[in-house]
Amino acid sequence: MPAESLEQQIAKANRAALLLEDELLNEALEGLKAQLTAHVFETKDPRDRDRTVDLVNALGRLKGALVTYVSNGHLARRQLEELINGTREKRFGIV
Repeated sequence: MPAESLEQQIAKANRAALLLEDELLNEALEGLKAQLTAHVFETKDPRDRDRTVDLVNALGRLKGALVTYVSNGHLARRQLEELINGTREKRFGIV
């Protein structure tokens, strides 16, 4: 898979931020998580419990992936600004 350009990373970060801020999506995900969590404690079947726990964990990984896209977009934005302005911030005393 080819590396994404800085602009693509920034665009992806913007879309991810919109999703993270979307009230309806967050409400739906929290409701689903609550239903799944309740099911974990209600079920007697260990295989069903394991599958349900996996689904709850997948919801967390989804949100984590969106947060990662936003973070990567912030870094890409800083890199792009450095390229455009021709300046590079000193890091640890190194230019």
